[in-house]
Amino acid sequence: MLYATKDATDKLKAKYPSLGKVYPTIGNHEALPCDNFDLYGDQHQWILNDLSSYWRQWLTKDSQKSIKELGCYSQLHPGTNLRMLMLNPFVGDAMNGFLFKNATNPWHVVFFKLYHTDGIARLAGSRAETQ
Repeated sequence: MLYATKDATDKLKAKYPSLGKVYPTIGNHEALPCDNFDLYGDQHQWILNDLSSYWRQWLTKDSQKSIKELGCYSQLHPGTNLRMLMLNPFVGDAMNGFLFKNATNPWHVVFFKLYHTDGIARLAGSRAETQ
């Protein structure tokens, strides 16, 4: 399925080379079988590495690093006070069999969201939107 994401990303870049800001997000079909993503090991690390690479023209270096480490990112939209948050959908996916190991805040994504919405965004006087 990751091939489909790369193909769609490549077509979007080719058809709209001057496209403005894009905030890509991970879907629940990136891993196979769908809805299953290992949040406790590195079995699927290659997916996060590849997605970070596919989307690098739209993301800051910090966002690329965050995708590789957590599968999520936070980025301030240029020229505004709007912060975009993309959270890893596998963390709350009830169909993700890997959550049976331990469903308590894998990868600290809940803390990531709170930090970026209640922390950074509020202190900076901006607002945050979650994808």
